[in-house]
Amino acid sequence: MEKQQCLLNDIVYDILSRMPVKSLIRFRCVSKSFGSTITDPKFIATHLNQAISLSNNNNSTHNGYLLYTPHPSSPDIEEELHTVVYNTDHSLTEVSSFEIPYVLGGANIVAFCNGLLCLTNNSEKNLADQSLYLWNPSIKMFKIVPTQFPDHLSVSGVTFGFAHQNNDFKILRLVCFASGGAEAQVYTLEYKFMEKV
Repeated sequence: MEKQQCLLNDIVYDILSRMPVKSLIRFRCVSKSFGSTITDPKFIATHLNQAISLSNNNNSTHNGYLLYTPHPSSPDIEEELHTVVYNTDHSLTEVSSFEIPYVLGGANIVAFCNGLLCLTNNSEKNLADQSLYLWNPSIKMFKIVPTQFPDHLSVSGVTFGFAHQNNDFKILRLVCFASGGAEAQVYTLEYKFMEKV
């Protein structure tokens, strides 16, 4: 009986790893075991690898695009992201559309990696006031990244990526001070804090 249960769990795991993200979000509520499976970092990595593998096996070259609709002059209309595919008849088909969460001063997209976006607000007047955000549009999760930067910054640069060695997302922020010094800080999603390097 125990072997049958183990086999059943493996089959469910395999089926879940092939489901679309929106379905998985709904399935988290089915049971505690589904919820813990779907939110487990190993399952998330398996799901991502499955999606990449499926995309590569379709013998298709890169035909998916992320389109950004900038903030228009009318403040009533929100900024949006659209995922589209380029069809063989040279047309575009929209797959999904996401309203970008409001951040003070508007949002700049820093980078996109494995379904997560790193955003910053448009606070160009005072770089020390610039905030960083992580956003997963598929599951509608939005996180403010804690940053601590002193005043008197002259230049600030941000990049975002995924470290395969420890299965973690990282944000690197480089700053140059008006006084001539420089500093780098790294934020890791796993440890949820920014540290100087």
